[in-house]
Amino acid sequence: MLFIGRIRLSESELARILEFAESILNQHYHNMKINREWHEANRMPKNANFEQRVKWHLEHAKYCSCRPIPQKLVEEMERKGLKR
Repeated sequence: MLFIGRIRLSESELARILEFAESILNQHYHNMKINREWHEANRMPKNANFEQRVKWHLEHAKYCSCRPIPQKLVEEMERKGLKR
């Protein structure tokens, strides 16, 4: 049993909620369009350092909506005081 505030959930209920959330996220990502031309012309550098990764992902966000900037990179950017 899991308690969230006053809500009580069994393990099976929690599993169903998580499956539903995952299906919604999958639908969202599958509906995003990939800009294939941009991707072919703008490969992520091999063994990219932090600055290269930030630059690539910021440009990617401008030209393609296939996925968001990875959360781990966003967190690292925020720690270093960089804006998206």
